[in-house]
Amino acid sequence: MAAVSPLNLARPRVARSAGSAIALAEGVDLPRGAVVELAAPAGLGRATQLALGVCAAAQTDFFGSSADASSGSRRLASDGDCRWCGWIDPGRSLYAPAVAEAGVALGRLLVAHPEPETVAKIAVRMATSRVFAVLVVDRVGVPGARVAEEKIRWDVAVRRLALGCEGTDTCVLLLSELEEARAAPLPVAMRIEVARPSAERVSLHVTKDRRGIALARAEVT
Repeated sequence: MAAVSPLNLARPRVARSAGSAIALAEGVDLPRGAVVELAAPAGLGRATQLALGVCAAAQTDFFGSSADASSGSRRLASDGDCRWCGWIDPGRSLYAPAVAEAGVALGRLLVAHPEPETVAKIAVRMATSRVFAVLVVDRVGVPGARVAEEKIRWDVAVRRLALGCEGTDTCVLLLSELEEARAAPLPVAMRIEVARPSAERVSLHVTKDRRGIALARAEVT
């Protein structure tokens, strides 16, 4: 995983148009140029896997031939072509082998380890760089989360994040704890609640979508 300044990141040769979407699951697409909240119960641990899947999808480039398109096959673009993704990980819990196993190109993933009280500030700076296809902000794994949250105005931070990525192809993905997300709703463009109906499956419920799309439900393995 790269450890360089966002200001020095090379822009990719393959670009996505602003306004397109990133598939999270069948029937659930994440808007670009917007802030999306992925809220899961404490201890579920599936939000990280889902976020890694989003990063991998954003870095994936479809083949241009009609045969490949019809078969649905796809490839991970080379480091020179695939998009940068960013991950703000104040708890230092992201595990590189698991990231690679999820299909994310480590050479195009910048991971930041800010102090807990500066998470929102760093997130805004990274979002406004307009370099990242996906920027994941882990609010769940913040050491001393209760104290840190008291110092962060997340409603203000989300508005700044939305302004920073508006009109771009960046999707900012906030990982939140479900009860907290329900108790203090943030002004995000989309909110998705995660549950685990069985050991093998995870359910997704879109509880907010500013695009006016019917609120969706989906299950993934």
